[in-house]
Amino acid sequence: MKRILSMVLLLSLSLTTASCMQINPAPSLTPASSPDTTAATDAESLESHIQCEVETLPTDITDGASEIYTSMLDQEYGYLLKRGYPAAGQMFSFLYRTMDGKNWKLIRELHDDVHNYPKSLLFWSKTDGVILTNYHGYEDCVYITHDGGDSWHPVPILVPDEIRNYSYYEGENARVETGKLLLELSAHFEDKNPVIFTVSIDASTE
Repeated sequence: MKRILSMVLLLSLSLTTASCMQINPAPSLTPASSPDTTAATDAESLESHIQCEVETLPTDITDGASEIYTSMLDQEYGYLLKRGYPAAGQMFSFLYRTMDGKNWKLIRELHDDVHNYPKSLLFWSKTDGVILTNYHGYEDCVYITHDGGDSWHPVPILVPDEIRNYSYYEGENARVETGKLLLELSAHFEDKNPVIFTVSIDASTE
């Protein structure tokens, strides 16, 4: 079921790039800029734990991986996306789940559902998550799951009229704030720098 997207426009002249390994601590419903030092300490502890687990992944996950993205709900339950290397114009990606923070089980290969090249992964519950992709021939760059990664569906994006003369757009980052899923996207042009804009949708399950 398609959602009606409420638009929030944020303009920027600089393009943010996704790092080779993305670490997403469990999303908070308070803004990321909260000065709560206790929350910051907890987030740092969780990120350190996730980083340690990623560095000790078994070779059947790391072999053939060009990038690895993780999204942990806590120190035990989370998801991992393994992105391979382009081959004949295709990029194969695999989604894993852990329930103990150590052992990862393959959920499925994502090529049939998620087009383009994944570059960001975020789960905000055990069932709800989003994958953002770059542009590689398909307009869709936002994919949502509501069944723990078993299936993924593209989300149509309404680009603001102010930046309609773009060549293509692609995903950058995602976060959850006050019950809203905020998707940061970049519009690319032939004759000027990319422009960052943000759309928001309800983060609850359909």
